Amino acid sequence: MAGYIGKIEPFDESVENWTSYVERLEEYFKVNKVDNNMKVSALLSLVGGKTYSLLRNLTLPDKPADKNFDDIVKLLKEHLSPKPSIIAERFRFHRRQQQEGESVNEYVAVLKKLAEHCEFGENLNDTLRDRLVCGLKNEHIQKQLLSKSTLTLSKATEIAVAMETASKDASELRHQQKQKKHVRNVNQTGDSDTDSFDFEEGIEQLSLYAVKKNAEAPILLQVKVNGKEIKMELDTGSAVSVISQKKFHEIFGNQPLKPCKIKLRTYSGEKLKPLGVMEVTVEHNGQSALCQLYVVEKGTTNLFGRSWL
Repeated sequence: MAGYIGKIEPFDESVENWTSYVERLEEYFKVNKVDNNMKVSALLSLVGGKTYSLLRNLTLPDKPADKNFDDIVKLLKEHLSPKPSIIAERFRFHRRQQQEGESVNEYVAVLKKLAEHCEFGENLNDTLRDRLVCGLKNEHIQKQLLSKSTLTLSKATEIAVAMETASKDASELRHQQKQKKHVRNVNQTGDSDTDSFDFEEGIEQLSLYAVKKNAEAPILLQVKVNGKEIKMELDTGSAVSVISQKKFHEIFGNQPLKPCKIKLRTYSGEKLKPLGVMEVTVEHNGQSALCQLYVVEKGTTNLFGRSWL
């Protein structure tokens, strides 16, 4: 069918199922304005010899060309993709756990695929949300999701992906810090042939994205910092947790800050030099940890960054 927009390959069940193939075929007919009375001829010309032979056997003693388009599609679907058992499909869905090395997004995609023939109807999103929470490997993410009184599939996925990303970032940061410590020790002792590294006079540049306002409502957390209740915005785009100088003085008074060797970069590319950093005790959801809180001159939002996650 030369001269037509796009291309439809012969049907190959090792590549896609029959339903998916028909969906692409109908879009092909639509974009090429194939008349209804030509659809059967077009289908029989495109499906390939293997599928045509199968169809010929299924329509005996009639010929495939004697059938209408919908009848051919239905006949092949019943043969190639028989309706599966709902109980069996739901069994496979509910026993699926997140696999080792499988990201949250990959896991959600698998669950959506498994739910295709489960006929969950209007409960689909709630069922996907429940299976996501129950099947996650990371217990810390599970606890965070279970602490929410109201939780949609979209929000559960967003939080889980954010915490997963933060965990990976924290792991990479610890690895980088170990490498830097090793290099400093090597340079001091001279016990290795490793070449010395040049760290930007020891100044790191970290991202700080939440200066940009998103259309979606922010995720706000009530966090206890050195015993003080502070409302903070969860921001996985921010490498560190920050507070404005004004807010810092309102909450902590004139407590001293330690100098720090980092620069923060906003989403617009603006670079900020923190006024200093203070080590604080952070408490949230029954967990407690010593963390670093950076103070900046301007800003209106307290940011709960990846380092705290």
